Amino acid sequence: MKLYSSLVGLLLLSLSANLTLAAPAQQTPQGIRYMAGGIGDEEVALLKQHQKAFNLHLLFSKGESGEAVPNVNVSIYNMEGKLVFRLLETLPRLNIQLPTGRYAIVASLLGEKQSHRFTLKEEETKRVILNWKDPSTDE
Repeated sequence: MKLYSSLVGLLLLSLSANLTLAAPAQQTPQGIRYMAGGIGDEEVALLKQHQKAFNLHLLFSKGESGEAVPNVNVSIYNMEGKLVFRLLETLPRLNIQLPTGRYAIVASLLGEKQSHRFTLKEEETKRVILNWKDPSTDE
């Protein structure tokens, strides 16, 4: 009986992990859906598999090589200056579903800020790459 209980427990744990992968998107309290990842081939593949569900695709990188970087703080404001999305210490790739409109992204890595303005139209997607100078190449 103990073996049966252990097997059932493992099966439930396995199903739980698979359900997490099947529904990876999260939602802010304001109703903005997003999905973050990009560390390792499996996460990148999972993000690409679900990217059509999002209209904004962000990539955070550093240096000339474009090495993906985690731990970026991201804020997105509408043109009235209202904060519509914030995520602290996110992973290198971030997919977001925003309503149509004009926005400004402010992203920070180790205190250094990057910003970008963009407009999202109906049925349109945007890809934004924010790249920080590699501090190891500073002279």
